[in-house]
Amino acid sequence: MTQRRMPPRLESNAELAERVDALGRRLEQVERTLAAVTRDATGVSVAGPCASCQRSLLLVRDGVLECPACGHSRPL
Repeated sequence: MTQRRMPPRLESNAELAERVDALGRRLEQVERTLAAVTRDATGVSVAGPCASCQRSLLLVRDGVLECPACGHSRPL
């Protein structure tokens, strides 16, 4: 006898909303931590998202914007 696979359980809207809220809070924590770390690091700050890949925020070092994800860089 073959075993039937059960379809994946779909989450309710309330469960999804709770997960989205939790992820939003976690993202804010990471952003605050990153801002604090860059404030403490001499000569480094964080800018907006990379226009090339959108996968990372840009780092500003020595007058250059640099993406740690794709390596794209440009002078300020």
